Amino acid sequence: RHKDGSWRSFEYAVADLLQNPEVRGIVAVCRDVTERQKFESALAASERRYRLLAEQNLAGVLRTTVDGRILDSNPAAVRIFGYADADELRSRAAAELFFDSEDCVPYMDRLVSEGTVSNVEIAGVRKDGARITLLENGSLWRDDELGPVVVRTFFDVTDRVQLEIQYRHLQKMEAIGALAGGLAHDFNNILTVIGGYGEELLRDLSDGSRAHRYATEIGVATRRAAALTRQLLTFSRKQVLEPQVVDLNALASA
Repeated sequence: RHKDGSWRSFEYAVADLLQNPEVRGIVAVCRDVTERQKFESALAASERRYRLLAEQNLAGVLRTTVDGRILDSNPAAVRIFGYADADELRSRAAAELFFDSEDCVPYMDRLVSEGTVSNVEIAGVRKDGARITLLENGSLWRDDELGPVVVRTFFDVTDRVQLEIQYRHLQKMEAIGALAGGLAHDFNNILTVIGGYGEELLRDLSDGSRAHRYATEIGVATRRAAALTRQLLTFSRKQVLEPQVVDLNALASA
């Protein structure tokens, strides 16, 4: 206990002097290690926070050498790449985690030259061979023992990329549908004119004549073309209304 009332930590080294018959006692050397203990406690707490952050992080984290040897990985990285545990993942080279190993070269060249890379989409490969898309940030750090090391932090965005592809496909289909709907409406207007004039011709032509047969075929072709326009309008979800006479009593009792 210090004079000011605070408690301090000491490290003692004790030696006895009993071998000398003229001296009866011991020699004790003490050193105040309070500050060192505070520093060690703070360092241990920092390591625990870092370990907790890495282990519970939803993002995958890998620490590798520049030549691709995996040093550390967190559970999220193990899960994303589909390995059984961290030891199995560390047994692989970092280049093996790229779907195309050639992608590793420009990525590492950029990282070494710039020191960091941000929000880079990279095609990765799981243990089972499945292709995944990673959104990755990388940093080049210096380790006192190993020299430069690479810290990679990444998310598996495969599902998001697939949804984006499906959304773009739907947009294309909607554009095609809108185009088809516009063409079908215009074509239907032309068919209405053709069909109307064809019916007028049939009224003026005698049955069995060649002209009557021709006008009849025009009517048949017009109705087939009208059915095609209805299919196009159905595809574009712009089906025209077709008024029909219905029996409301029958519908109500059905």
